[in-house]
Amino acid sequence: MSARILLCAGLLLCLGLQAQATPRTPSALVNGSDHLAQVARKGPVRLSYDVRALGASGVRVLVHRWPLQKADDPPVLEWCFQQPVGNPLVRFHSLPIGVYRVRAIALDAQGHEMGRPSYPVYVEYGGPRAWDGMVRDLDLRAEPPPLAGVGVSYVASEDLPRVELSPATSVLKPGQEVVLRARVYNLPPETRLSWHLDGPGDLKVLEEGQASYTAPDSSKNQITRIRCEVPGTAAQPGRATVLTTSAPLEP
Repeated sequence: MSARILLCAGLLLCLGLQAQATPRTPSALVNGSDHLAQVARKGPVRLSYDVRALGASGVRVLVHRWPLQKADDPPVLEWCFQQPVGNPLVRFHSLPIGVYRVRAIALDAQGHEMGRPSYPVYVEYGGPRAWDGMVRDLDLRAEPPPLAGVGVSYVASEDLPRVELSPATSVLKPGQEVVLRARVYNLPPETRLSWHLDGPGDLKVLEEGQASYTAPDSSKNQITRIRCEVPGTAAQPGRATVLTTSAPLEP
């Protein structure tokens, strides 16, 4: 019995080491953003990717409607590029306005996947009213707060100091809560953060690097923006968007 337990433990350890050894594909930037981008309807969408560090020969880019209805939902758009680095111009023209998730997967010379999917980049397609397409009978009395500084004006770089919020997008029922986590890049670990709320709901800082947002207890469909920045610096702030709705989500 003990030999069987040791064998199972060894297999699990090997599987864990294999998963850790599989590299994650770098994100495909959307109009220069590696986190959250906004694209006008029928506007230009420039992807930027570079998988040379993985020794890959190309990349597959998958676009899913967000939020997913099922874990195995098929992509609404898919592109394969046979170069290890590129800046292709793609189209979202066939899609309705809405929020989409973009992920990249590195490919070898035979077109086989060779890396874990990238961290997602979320796209508000259709401008600030992209969230309208996610629910039935959405009646926003005013335009949602704009995504200032996100999109073409945000050029992500591994060398630039920046903050990222996770999750970048959330859909909550009235009164529900989500915990946001901030990660800093190219900044000291003890960097002081400042949190800001633009829209309805309550934001409470739990500890350095974490904050809790509670959606308003209202039947209205509302958009809230959350920003986390480093005071007194030029670091790119982290941003998140929350949709509060009691309406059923569109499939």
